[in-house]
Amino acid sequence: MLKNSSLTTIGPNAEFGSGVNIEKCKNLTEFNHKAPHFNAENSGLTKIGPDADFGHGKYIEVIISGTPLSKEIGMDVIKTPEGKQELKDACQAMNSKQEHIPEPEEETRSMSM
Repeated sequence: MLKNSSLTTIGPNAEFGSGVNIEKCKNLTEFNHKAPHFNAENSGLTKIGPDADFGHGKYIEVIISGTPLSKEIGMDVIKTPEGKQELKDACQAMNSKQEHIPEPEEETRSMSM
């Protein structure tokens, strides 16, 4: 359980057996792992990566209420396979939208001599 910790990242090889609770972890903004149960309520979560997978069969519980991600995609609690797919689709759409945002051009300043 990572609840209320100051953790900022989770390594790529991390494995979770029973679930992940990052509730109130304001510094952890991205999750891209497999977890049977996932609680990120009131955390700093802004992104769920493409490798993330939640639930065991029909038992799914993903809680993202009170997160920037929840506000962005309009979802709070996911408990069905259909909801899980909706979450995945919303996150993929959001991630691809962010990848295609062009960088602002740097201002060119002329120097007079």
